[in-house]
Amino acid sequence: MALSSEDPGSSALESQASTLLNEAGLLNLIRRFGPARAGGSLALGLMVRREIDIDVQLTHDLDTASFFAIGAALAAGYPVVKASYSNHFIRGLPGFDAGLFWGVWLDHAGQRWKLDLWGYGPDRYAEKGRALAQLAAAVAPVDRDLVLRLKRASWDGERYRDGLSGYAIYCAVLAGVCDEAALRAWCAARPMRVA
Repeated sequence: MALSSEDPGSSALESQASTLLNEAGLLNLIRRFGPARAGGSLALGLMVRREIDIDVQLTHDLDTASFFAIGAALAAGYPVVKASYSNHFIRGLPGFDAGLFWGVWLDHAGQRWKLDLWGYGPDRYAEKGRALAQLAAAVAPVDRDLVLRLKRASWDGERYRDGLSGYAIYCAVLAGVCDEAALRAWCAARPMRVA
């Protein structure tokens, strides 16, 4: 089962994500290890695919023992298809945050979901929360349909993250971009963070 290209609409995706996080208990499972919150397109109300960003606060930035325990708990509690770990403090890939990362693919309610789980120490977790609040306030007045249309047009199947990120689209729309050609040109002229 691959991430579906079928677009049930942002509201339907947000409802499905809420079911997975809340009714199916995924967020509470993660919160056993520390404070956690949904971020990204779910928090902004701008979902176009079954992908959820979650930040979790660890005791310190490099608390790999707790972060691996979260991965084990996810694998024990849900049908995890694939999980990929990265330490972005060490890896230092351009465009990515410094943090611990699990990319987890799991099946729920007949659908494949991608979780981007980021682990941070208390200071970095608080910083990420402030940045999310600032981004939410900035994108609140923009044309939601424009953002969703650009995100859908930019979808490149499984390679979506290798190309244009949601964050880049939000920044572009905030800068006045209003069509796909202008978006590609705007992004090509600017190195952007991916996550």
